Amino acid sequence: MGFLPQVKCSRCDRQYSGLRARCPYCGARRSSKGKRAADADNSTWKLVIGILLMVALIAAVVVLLVNAHNEKKANTDGQDGANPDTSQSGGVSSVDGTNPGDSTQPGTDEPTQPDPVIDEPDPPIVIDPPTINAESIMITYAGREKTDFTMKVSEEVQLKVKTVPAEITNTPVWESSNTSVFQVLQSGLVIGVGKGTATLTVTVDGVSAKCIVRVK
Repeated sequence: MGFLPQVKCSRCDRQYSGLRARCPYCGARRSSKGKRAADADNSTWKLVIGILLMVALIAAVVVLLVNAHNEKKANTDGQDGANPDTSQSGGVSSVDGTNPGDSTQPGTDEPTQPDPVIDEPDPPIVIDPPTINAESIMITYAGREKTDFTMKVSEEVQLKVKTVPAEITNTPVWESSNTSVFQVLQSGLVIGVGKGTATLTVTVDGVSAKCIVRVK
C-alpha cells in the first residue's frame, strides 16, 4: 500500500491512509485541507521515475534487437555475393585450383584450342547496266512526228519523244523558249498560257529536237 497517498492528522499529527475519512488513532475527521505526508510525495515521484526507467530499458532492448537483426542480414547478403565465380561455375574446380571451363593450361597463356575461323561470304558483285545514248530523237503526238502545231490558251497537249535506239537510259529534258506563251512539264505535257509563238525543245544525251508551238 506504499503507493496510496498519506495524510497527516491535524489533531494528533500522525500519518494515515488518505482513503480513510477519520484518523484511526484519535478519531478526528480528516479535514479537506489536510496535509499529505512528505513521503507520499516521494512515493509518487518514485513511481514516476520507476515507470520512466522501465520505458527506457524496454526501448534500449528493442534498439539492440533491431541492430542485431540488421547486422545478421548484412552478413548473410555479403556471403551470398562473396564468390561470383563459384556461383556461376557451380563451385567445381580442379585439383590444381583451375576451373575446368578454362581453355588455358596451367603455366601457359595460350589456349589449348584456337578459336574457329568463320569465313564470311564475299559481297555480291553489282554490275551497272550499260549506258545507251540516243543517236537521234524526234517529237511525236499520237505516234506521228510533230515539228509545228497550234493550240488554244489553257489547252493541254501531251507530247512524247522517240529515240534511236529506243532503249535509252537518260531522261529527256523539255524546255519552252517563252513560258508566257506556253509551259511544258518534264512529262512532255504542253499547256497553253497566252497568245503567241514559241519554240519547244527536248534534249536527250546532248541530242535535241525542236517544235514550233502557236497559241491562239
